[in-house]
Amino acid sequence: MAAEERPPRRHVLREGVEGARKNRVITITLVVLSVVLGGVLGGLVEEIDMHIGPEDENGEGDAGADVQYEPVIAPSDFVTGVNNTHFPLIPGSMWIYETKTEDGTE
Repeated sequence: MAAEERPPRRHVLREGVEGARKNRVITITLVVLSVVLGGVLGGLVEEIDMHIGPEDENGEGDAGADVQYEPVIAPSDFVTGVNNTHFPLIPGSMWIYETKTEDGTE
């Protein structure tokens, strides 16, 4: 019985000592680029004025602070039952969120 010929294996990573060096260089390059890009993008985010809401005539936020929030809620926008298998919301279930702080349990 003749041995079956297998196609040559293809690997993304290179094999051997020389390949290991090249893989290490590629990995280090990607890590350095990630750190540099993260630092640049992080610096840009800090420079952007991140206030939310309209500006008043002085360029400061919260111009519409006196406006009341009055959403329009239509019962027809809701469903009669919940069928989410990942978060079933069984009738009668109660969720209690607590945390311990210096002042005690909240």
